[in-house]
Amino acid sequence: MMDQVALIDTVQIATDSLNSVELIVRISADSLIQTSPFPESESDPGFLFYLQSLREIVIIMATLFGIYIGYRGLVTWWDQLRGKADFELARRIMERTYRLRNAVRQARSIWGFIPDEDLGLPAHERMLKDYSRRWQSVNEVGAELDAAVIEAEALWGATFLDDILPLRKAISNLLVNIEQYLFAIGPEARGTISREKIEKNRKVIYYTGDEADTYNQELEDAISRIEQNVRPHLKKKTYKLFPLNRGKA
Repeated sequence: MMDQVALIDTVQIATDSLNSVELIVRISADSLIQTSPFPESESDPGFLFYLQSLREIVIIMATLFGIYIGYRGLVTWWDQLRGKADFELARRIMERTYRLRNAVRQARSIWGFIPDEDLGLPAHERMLKDYSRRWQSVNEVGAELDAAVIEAEALWGATFLDDILPLRKAISNLLVNIEQYLFAIGPEARGTISREKIEKNRKVIYYTGDEADTYNQELEDAISRIEQNVRPHLKKKTYKLFPLNRGKA
């Protein structure tokens, strides 16, 4: 709604400016004819025709100039609007990406929170509920990021989906390892899953942040790819009403 109002205001200003320029030119041209420094020209049809022709030429040139001003104003307004849309979308994507990273780290934390009402539950059931709460935050932020990604696909093209794919794979990889681990330590599968497999799951689901934490590096690499392609949209752009094309010296 605000963009539509801004467009209407821009067109109105351009129209008023055009009308003002045309009025000033007409008054100036009429004054030039009436105050001609050559008295004898008043009875000279050729001279009067010359002034009238000059008057019309000046009015046409002023009208064309006014049209150009209006056109450049609309182009500048549109460029600013597009630039603002790109900036806001890029900001939302990065903000939600970082929030998702933090949610993933929280989901991978060695320390969990057990509400008082869960203290009486069996250990495995408490763990199931704990990870369910953790993953709820990941799902919520991930859904917000997905909404921004759809908008980015509309504005920037489908190629951006390739940039977000490594992050989605990393999130899916974490979920698979959490589910495998919780199943492996559960009463139904206890003793049937090898220790090597369980230890492999633990290395993914638990955050350490050191060099041995290969999953954390996978996550950071995925985020870096998004940063490389989104951050250029966060740079401020300068829009000029009359752009000057300067050649290289």
